[in-house]
Amino acid sequence: MEQKERKMKIEGVAHAELNGGETSSSRLGIEKDTPDIQSFSPAQNESLRKNMKTETSKDDVDVKQKEKIDKFSDAVDGNKDCLHENSSPETVVRRKKRLVLWSAVLAGLLAISFAVRGVSPMDTPISTSVGAQEILKQQWSDKLELGARLVKNDDQITVRQADMVITHDKTEKSTKVHIWDYAAEDGDYVQLKVDGVAITEPFMIHHKQVSFDVPAESKVEVVGIRDGGGGITYAIRYDVNGTVYLNGMGIGGSNTYTLTRSQVTE
Repeated sequence: MEQKERKMKIEGVAHAELNGGETSSSRLGIEKDTPDIQSFSPAQNESLRKNMKTETSKDDVDVKQKEKIDKFSDAVDGNKDCLHENSSPETVVRRKKRLVLWSAVLAGLLAISFAVRGVSPMDTPISTSVGAQEILKQQWSDKLELGARLVKNDDQITVRQADMVITHDKTEKSTKVHIWDYAAEDGDYVQLKVDGVAITEPFMIHHKQVSFDVPAESKVEVVGIRDGGGGITYAIRYDVNGTVYLNGMGIGGSNTYTLTRSQVTE
């Protein structure tokens, strides 16, 4: 009998649930976590649906944002790895070698270009001073500045090729002589001798003068070694008289300057 009564009670509870009665959870004192939509009005149901949709949208945005952040982090990590590889000592050495190689190639191409055109990378402007005008007329001047460039090319002026005697009244034992190319730096080479003895190796003359000490009484010889084109032409200045001379020669030729003191008469 007791088992039959317990069975009837259970069936009654189940019947009540099917007919909208209290649920078994309410009988046990357990509250529902979510409300029953059927218990709200239509307006409340619509509001609830909107809220649920908004929460879902927020969840989607959060997921997408997280994916973007993960992708960015992966990219940063990859760049760090590349940077680490590219910064290795071996890579740095290879880069330096490539830089030196390309710099040398560029410098060589520029040098060839300047040589073909007969100009230097730092082309000296042509002097228009009083001394420049004077020396172009008479081929000597005591007013011309050191290193002055007179013409653009060698064939723009005809130079008298001659030996000279320079008489002075200086008492010093030695003096300076300065020599430079007054036209185009086209690769002319000369060598200096004093009293028949070479005091220099063959060297190229440039717009920038080079200077040497020589005895105040001696024979200075400028020997032509190599012609860069248009003849070996140069300007030379002696401090004993402060005068610049234009001169030149062919390959193997020479110009001799005899330095002598003037005789003092009683």
